[in-house]
Amino acid sequence: EHERYPDACAAAARKAGQLGDLARAEGLGRRAVELAVARGKAPSQEALYATALRSSVEGEEDAIALHLRRRDLALSVGDQYGAASAQAYAAMVAGYRGDTKAALALADDALRLAEKTGSPGVRAFALFVLGETLHDLDPTRATRHLEDALALARSVRAGFIADITLVSLASLHGRHGDPHRALELFIEVVGNWR
Repeated sequence: EHERYPDACAAAARKAGQLGDLARAEGLGRRAVELAVARGKAPSQEALYATALRSSVEGEEDAIALHLRRRDLALSVGDQYGAASAQAYAAMVAGYRGDTKAALALADDALRLAEKTGSPGVRAFALFVLGETLHDLDPTRATRHLEDALALARSVRAGFIADITLVSLASLHGRHGDPHRALELFIEVVGNWR
């Protein structure tokens, strides 16, 4: 097999995940990890993310641990961006499972890691996750974090992060604020996704 075969498997895993074929993404991600380890190399963030994608979406117990493993791998090679992203995903999974205490701790740490990167995109994602986690606990703080996430995402044209943040803001306004503003935000995001 070619020396770049693990990278090819990781890229194929990412594409499978984007297409919604989570089982294939996981299988290809695991193959990429196995190949890298067999060659004495650290698995790529992309491969490790693919192994955690299905678990994250389907709510399996090991998803948080998989994302934290990605974080630790990233930190071991000095990849602050990858570490912050993985930490934010772990926080998001914890929050969506209803473990708010763990989600807040993970999200706060993700934001600290993200701020070290200087990357507006990863900071926007960490702020999005923190805002999502605070939705029902502290709608005012959630709104502030989400608005900051939206501004950062738009500043670097990170469309996906901007759009998921718009959905979150619309939901927040619908539950705790102005329903007319919620509708405006939903209309904007639907227009973006058409």
